[in-house]
Amino acid sequence: DGMGMDGMGMDGMGMDGMGMDGMDVGDVQYPAYLINGRPTVDPETFTGKAGDRVRIRVINAAADSIFTVALSGHQMQVTHSDGYAVTPQLATSVRLGMGERYDLLVTLQDGVFSFVAQPLGKDGYARALVRTAGGTAPPMPGAIAELTSEPLTVVNLKGTEASALPRTDRDSIQDVVLNGSMSPYRWTINGEGYANMSPLTIRSGQAGRLRFRNMTMMSHPMHLHGHSFQLGAAGGTGPRKDTVLVPPMGAVDVDFAADNPGLWMVHCHNAYHAEAGMMTRLDYVS
Repeated sequence: DGMGMDGMGMDGMGMDGMGMDGMDVGDVQYPAYLINGRPTVDPETFTGKAGDRVRIRVINAAADSIFTVALSGHQMQVTHSDGYAVTPQLATSVRLGMGERYDLLVTLQDGVFSFVAQPLGKDGYARALVRTAGGTAPPMPGAIAELTSEPLTVVNLKGTEASALPRTDRDSIQDVVLNGSMSPYRWTINGEGYANMSPLTIRSGQAGRLRFRNMTMMSHPMHLHGHSFQLGAAGGTGPRKDTVLVPPMGAVDVDFAADNPGLWMVHCHNAYHAEAGMMTRLDYVS
């Protein structure tokens, strides 16, 4: 996890089952969770002045942990997801899948505050401090009050007109079916691991849609290399991203423009799932 101070309504988005209760949320219990490489007992400290308006850029760089982040005593305004502008949205806490990035604007209050990242379904926390005044740091975080709120997720966001893809008819619609099991430990896309995969294909200049279908009880953060995509219909109101958390037994449709010829990975951003086979390719063909 990294930090630097620096009900759908989306056309054709088709995202179901976003509730996280009862799902399997990860394969590994870690002894510590870090922000900028530092543990809770020796946290990174960011300084500012009360009244400063600052940008917090949050990157979930974890291999196997979904995080919910919050800053004690503050609300945050979400302005970007995966580097693309969204209609600003107030949030008390924000949930990020592995590989997702969010930009948060905050007006700093007077004091010392905990920025906390809580791994979903796991014990422990990561934290940094935000300091605008003297005084002692707040106690080690349990569930700070802001983490008890329902977190903002991608389903709460709308893309800006400037970040939308051009509206166009789709030349290609392809399914990306996610499946797997813990025993044996095998994760697949369209029924195959990477070694035996049949690549997705597209022609340069075409408009494509990928239909992610999650047939498991785990969330999978799906990432397309070399491209960004729009959740739902191109030219609609869905946010522009390159990584999307597909919920258990849920579905997400994304549109993209085939404007970067090559052979590109499509994979789960859970590193263990990708290594165990949940990875395929998008190949440009003549």
